[in-house]
Amino acid sequence: MSNHNSHQSPAEKSAQKMFRSAAQNAPAKQNGKSERALTAAKTARLRGLRLAMEKVEQEAAEKRSSEQGESKSPPPARRKRATAVKAAPMVRMIY
Repeated sequence: MSNHNSHQSPAEKSAQKMFRSAAQNAPAKQNGKSERALTAAKTARLRGLRLAMEKVEQEAAEKRSSEQGESKSPPPARRKRATAVKAAPMVRMIY
């Protein structure tokens, strides 16, 4: 029974090789998962800070505009683009 590997078919050998490599990669996968979780937590924290900062800035801008007595003006009208002029088709003359 100790010499079981010599009686294995090529398919069994390749399967065993795959299982061994998967077992070796398991700790690396776990490290990757924990790193992704840390990155996701960091991203969520930074997003929350950014949104809070934007809210404070928006409130400060609204306070400044109300102090100055400015009413919100509508956005400026968009200008229409001039239509592109097509070049006249080339007339090929045969002599």
